[in-house]
Amino acid sequence: MNAWKATALFAMTEIERLLWRSKLTAEMNTGYWGYLSARNSQRDVWFKVFIAVISSGTVGAWAFWAAIPIVWKALSGLSALTSIVVPLFKYSDKAKLMADLGGKWSRLANEYRGLWAELTDTLADSTNSSEFKRSKAESVKSKWDLLNVEIEKMAQNEASIPLDKKVRLSCFEEVKRANGLS
Repeated sequence: MNAWKATALFAMTEIERLLWRSKLTAEMNTGYWGYLSARNSQRDVWFKVFIAVISSGTVGAWAFWAAIPIVWKALSGLSALTSIVVPLFKYSDKAKLMADLGGKWSRLANEYRGLWAELTDTLADSTNSSEFKRSKAESVKSKWDLLNVEIEKMAQNEASIPLDKKVRLSCFEEVKRANGLS
């Protein structure tokens, strides 16, 4: 972060800092959960395709495999084993949960952006009285508090999924770039 940006962050009011950081966190989590959801959906599809190909290849080529029974038995076993093991990974369930979290974080990011615009426009307008600015800041802080209650509710679902630090760091860097912080 360059000196100007550090000074600008330091010069912010407490509610501005809270709102700015919340906005960035929500934007990062939107990308993070969206990426993980897409990745798990893709894995689910690939495993289903693999099972379908192995199963149909095993059954569809009986005449061919009759000449090489060990290969047919191996493919049949692989097909059965894969059909049993893949559902244990629960890629589809994880993808749905992650998509839900991504959607919730996206909505929160939009809420934070709206509050940010509302607050900064009010504070920047020199025609607004100090009392009006203080009142607006208190109103925004109350709305921020309500949004944080939603985040606390989401934390339980998030805690059930292992953190992918590499993806999270990548999303963090993307949010920094998108907001001119890197």
